[in-house]
Amino acid sequence: MAFACAVIGAGVGGVRSGVSRAEEGGAIDSGIEGHIEIRPVRSVQRAGDANSAPYQATVTVLDGGGNTVTTFTSDEQGNFRVPLAPGTYTVRPESPARYPRASARSVVVASRAFTRVDIVYDSGRR
Repeated sequence: MAFACAVIGAGVGGVRSGVSRAEEGGAIDSGIEGHIEIRPVRSVQRAGDANSAPYQATVTVLDGGGNTVTTFTSDEQGNFRVPLAPGTYTVRPESPARYPRASARSVVVASRAFTRVDIVYDSGRR
């Protein structure tokens, strides 16, 4: 399954868009991939009806020292795939205001593997 995302920053201070050069050249065979959704999307929940939707969002990835490693935006279906070297990172979903919002979390990326990261934004709708 192929995912697309816009890589806004790559490395500390680097700025690019599109697929990173590391991913194009196959130099990094590890990272994170997943899906972003927002919920609830309706104030009334009906049995059998999904109350969530894919969400295009910007996410910042930080290293153990709190430095920005990269910032990316998921595609319109909420999917993303970001190459990262093995290590421990904080994945911080960005929010334009109080809502929608999602919590930051720690993620461990193993060598030669893409770690699954699913992010759920709270729409603030009640």
